[in-house]
Amino acid sequence: MPRTVIVDGEEMVVGEKTTVAAVRKFADVPDGAVAFYRRDGTVRLLEDTETVAERIPDGGALEFRAGPIGEGTDLATDGERE
Repeated sequence: MPRTVIVDGEEMVVGEKTTVAAVRKFADVPDGAVAFYRRDGTVRLLEDTETVAERIPDGGALEFRAGPIGEGTDLATDGERE
């Protein structure tokens, strides 16, 4: 079932099998940028091979960051990749 996610402030409809890598390419995000989303106040990191619809709720935001993420930065994570 298609799902709407927010990427760089824009709504994007993704299919059941759309990967983070496909969204990255479509949104012209550099390969080195880390993909993540926020859930319940926690930052969750995503791998390029993961399916967006399985990880991000409808209307949620898929974010990318070129700089570091984690302890000691303004974006601390739970320390685990989903």
